[in-house]
Amino acid sequence: MRRDLLKELAESSGLSGNVKGSIDIVGDIAILRTPIWIEPVPKESLEKIAVKLMDRLPYVKSVWLAASPVSKEERVRELVYLAGEKRTTTIYREHGVSFFIDVAKVYISPRLSYEHLRIAKLVKPGEVVTNFFSGIGGFSLVIAKNSEVKLVNSIDINKYAVEMQRESIKMNKLDNKVRVYLGDARTISDFFLKESSNRVLLPLPGIDESFYKAALSTIKGDAGWLHVYEFVPESPEFSEGVEEKFQEIHNIALKYGWAASLYHVRKVRSVGPRKAQVVMDIRVERYI
Repeated sequence: MRRDLLKELAESSGLSGNVKGSIDIVGDIAILRTPIWIEPVPKESLEKIAVKLMDRLPYVKSVWLAASPVSKEERVRELVYLAGEKRTTTIYREHGVSFFIDVAKVYISPRLSYEHLRIAKLVKPGEVVTNFFSGIGGFSLVIAKNSEVKLVNSIDINKYAVEMQRESIKMNKLDNKVRVYLGDARTISDFFLKESSNRVLLPLPGIDESFYKAALSTIKGDAGWLHVYEFVPESPEFSEGVEEKFQEIHNIALKYGWAASLYHVRKVRSVGPRKAQVVMDIRVERYI
């Protein structure tokens, strides 16, 4: 576990109990996910950990600190250089797909790797999938590579993420299976994607009703799927949190003429004290 590795490196640097968080490895770049905005840690101490990390994992060539939370709109975070090569670009590989990434300009979580392939395995031959918050294309390209999808519509508002995604599409020869859009998912879906898709991915927690309305208008025919990623409380309130969040989505769906059924829930990861990210696979059917 990368969380255990960070703890071990901190203890070997004489910092036991002072450094919390975990480590993300993206290609040959490591990012220390230590919430210094909550519990400050001297930069010199983190630099010691970074050097030890490179000694432990020789394939890591550059180490950075995530010095801020992920921003809401474009999903980026401030990075501070700690050790190794002073660069933020790398090639990240996952499930047979190579991604060109600049970690300073886009957000990526390797901990979603399992979900990328899980969703790909759910996609049936000939389906059209729309990804509302595609980032560097983690879901979009893995689905295109590992399923018989007809087309993935991949939307993001971050121009750098879209540029990198287009580069990755060319690199993986997926031009005929992924169509990338730059802009607000609500606008893009309204102008170009109404009643076009069998599935809509909503991998950004905390979205408001307008995004669910847009997602529902993107579903074609009388039924389809929403794959929703949200935050809920950890146990013992986990089940209640999931039910409450689903009821919110269910009520929104009813408002726009859809019935929603929760088919599958999975905890994706812990994201803080008593807080988890979950995925909900929701079947939606028109009733009017």
